[in-house]
Amino acid sequence: MVTTATLLLGLPVLGFLIHRWRAVLLAPIAWLLLYLADEQGWWGAGGTGESGLAIATGLAVLNMLTTTVGVLLGQIYADRTAQPAARSDP
Repeated sequence: MVTTATLLLGLPVLGFLIHRWRAVLLAPIAWLLLYLADEQGWWGAGGTGESGLAIATGLAVLNMLTTTVGVLLGQIYADRTAQPAARSDP
């Protein structure tokens, strides 16, 4: 459960901090790796059960949406706090 909360909260924060669209692509990759690792029993569990793939897919889509919001807010914040470029008049 800690890993789930980390992904759900961490990826939108990362999107806000780097304000790059490639952060949105991290969500499905991270959820796929989490699902595959759980299916292989890397954390001692016996898998996710029958509905595990549907849940992982839903969480990945939700996480992509929240990361998109994080990226948008990060871009807005970066635009508002950017220093204007110095003009050089010839």
